[in-house]
Amino acid sequence: MKEKRSTGKRIVLSIIAIAVIVAIVTISIVAAVMAEEVHEDTHPVQSTETQDENSKAAPDENSEAMPEHGTSGNITENTAASGQQSEADIREQEPTPERTVGSENVNADSTLLHYRQRPGISREYKQLPDLKSKYAVVMDADTNTLIAGKQAGIRMFPASLTKVMTLLTAVDFLPTMDRTFSITLEESDAFYRENASVAGFLPGEPAKASDMLYGLILPSGADCALGLANVTAGNMETFTKLMNLEGAKMGLKDSHFSNTSGLHDENNYTTAYDLAVIFRYALDNELCKKVLGTPSYTTEKTGEHPEGIPLWSHTFSYMTGVDMAGFEVIAGKTGFTTEAGACMVTAAKRDNRTIIVVTGFAPNSRDMCADHIEVYKGIAEGRI
Repeated sequence: MKEKRSTGKRIVLSIIAIAVIVAIVTISIVAAVMAEEVHEDTHPVQSTETQDENSKAAPDENSEAMPEHGTSGNITENTAASGQQSEADIREQEPTPERTVGSENVNADSTLLHYRQRPGISREYKQLPDLKSKYAVVMDADTNTLIAGKQAGIRMFPASLTKVMTLLTAVDFLPTMDRTFSITLEESDAFYRENASVAGFLPGEPAKASDMLYGLILPSGADCALGLANVTAGNMETFTKLMNLEGAKMGLKDSHFSNTSGLHDENNYTTAYDLAVIFRYALDNELCKKVLGTPSYTTEKTGEHPEGIPLWSHTFSYMTGVDMAGFEVIAGKTGFTTEAGACMVTAAKRDNRTIIVVTGFAPNSRDMCADHIEVYKGIAEGRI
């Protein structure tokens, strides 16, 4: 009898042990499933399309020695061949700028910029290895399509091409063109020491905003870049926030502006790609297009300049009368610093077709101009 009881007891204990084991296994399985669900929520699986884009091979341009001041965001030969543009092509380096700019003079939400799709890339996108300039991009402005380039997505210093963004920002946010600014002797001396180009307003001379727009672009006046920042936003720091806000609204992926003149600063950088986008926006604005397309201009008369200050465009002095197989320059801006080399952006027209060309880091102004001429001729002759 005792033996039967012992046997029964063992059976009960075995059943209990099995039940415990089953419960433990069940709990483990449930926990694993729940953990996997949490993992999937926090790390969503990429679509095949996204994975394919992210796994594209790096372009040959990346194999070249990188400029000491640069990091890369690339327009690849693969995307050029497919006609599709990947987010990986132009890497985003900067967060969207804050919307509060800290000045009673401006409203950061008042920008006139309208949304535009980022440029597409032609299926016949051409590399331009023979240009003397280190960086370049060619855009069909009518179709918003990139058709050729050279390290178009690699960071570069823009020098005075920065002033195109300064112009666009000032025109966008200035409440009136009648505001005036007078440069101080200290500020004027600082530009002289930095060997910065100026329009020529004297210390204490009242410069109207409308005149400073032309002084900013034609002779590339740093005095006007400073003046426009002050009459628009009250100070340089607030104005550069507006510049970066404009850039964010344009969808720029690798640009940051730390000053209005383009004087060298490690934090003032862009790409040929982004500059083409900026310039196309500027051409969409009638006043910006007029300023960028003016060969010469005379400022209003003042006590210091009874006849006004005559201003001439560097771009048109370089490119007027040049044989470009039927293309004629309609707008442009030049720039130079030791770190940026010779830079230029131009827009030219032929048979109602508008092309934008951006080049950076040419050895000198002669090579810079030759690159633009070669590109326009190449398009006219069907080589580009």
